[in-house]
Amino acid sequence: MKKIILSLILSTIFLFLVNAQTYNALSVHGGASWVSGNIGIEYQISKFALSTGWATGKLPSGTRIHSFSGSFTYYNKNWNESSIYGTVGYATQGFTGRDFYFPYYDKTVSSIIVLGGYRAVINNVNIKAGFGINLNKYESRVELEFLIGYTLFHNKSPK
Repeated sequence: MKKIILSLILSTIFLFLVNAQTYNALSVHGGASWVSGNIGIEYQISKFALSTGWATGKLPSGTRIHSFSGSFTYYNKNWNESSIYGTVGYATQGFTGRDFYFPYYDKTVSSIIVLGGYRAVINNVNIKAGFGINLNKYESRVELEFLIGYTLFHNKSPK
């Protein structure tokens, strides 16, 4: 796990150096989202972003679950402008079972999650709110997200 985290950090630094002519930003976020995680990190290159995160929750039986996610997002504006967005992502434990599917409530399955929403940006703080669909092998259901983020690093601000 440490090697994965280290490689992600080094890759991000490398991308900042290589893409000096594009609008890049690295931000952290927290909130409620299965596709972006309760806590996570996002790297935006121009209008495209890659993010990863971790979410936790409790099943009705009391068992704690940990879900890891990754997503690809398209924003219609750069990192420092408010915009609409669309996200497609994967969550390792993005769906918790109900009696009909899992008699003991202690199982989860991975999910593909597709969201759309709006990101408001004020200086280096961004607030995202979105809704979409959670797709898995048992059912599809509505998915919501609400995140507050902070831009840690950026290479330039569009004028």
